[in-house]
Amino acid sequence: MGVSNNSTSFLEEASLACKYTYKSVNKKIKLIRDNVTKIKQLLDELNNNRKEETIIKELEINFFMFCEGIYSCMEYCSYILRCYQNSMDKYRGNTTPTGFNDVLKGYRNNNSKPIYKSIRFTELLSEAMQWYPLVHDIRSKEIHYSMGQVEIINDIDVNYISNIEYGGYRAVGFNLLETNLIFAKFKDFVDKFLYLVDNKMI
Repeated sequence: MGVSNNSTSFLEEASLACKYTYKSVNKKIKLIRDNVTKIKQLLDELNNNRKEETIIKELEINFFMFCEGIYSCMEYCSYILRCYQNSMDKYRGNTTPTGFNDVLKGYRNNNSKPIYKSIRFTELLSEAMQWYPLVHDIRSKEIHYSMGQVEIINDIDVNYISNIEYGGYRAVGFNLLETNLIFAKFKDFVDKFLYLVDNKMI
């Protein structure tokens, strides 16, 4: 990515609340990475034929915290985005909603807000569409209905399963081995987003 011509970064000019939120994103990422590491350790224990119920429960807890952490980070990013839009003349007075899921819905539904005319930003949202809706549904379904559980399928795959469709939430089957991949995509999004915002490139 190129370097912005602006001499002052967005975060240097941002409000105290926005700066604190930015720091919170980085703290959350460390906690989410810890969840990823713990999930891998627990999966290794299961692979060593230790199929105790306590390991399954720990996986359920850590996987939920993984999804909750990503959800929270994306909400933080959405707040930073609103602060950014309010600081820029071309966006001020016509900002996106508070929640990241609503920001993503705006992209999916071809919302006319000015931020959706930014190619760099919509490229990021296009990438997020590949992984965030799944994380959002798992986290929200667990918060509201607690309908998922970790199951071992065919003595090989360790999956998070939620077969019940409720309201707007779909049935979900997720192989926990893919947690690393989701984390990598999430981290890539956050890194790119914060870089673009801080350098006023959206």
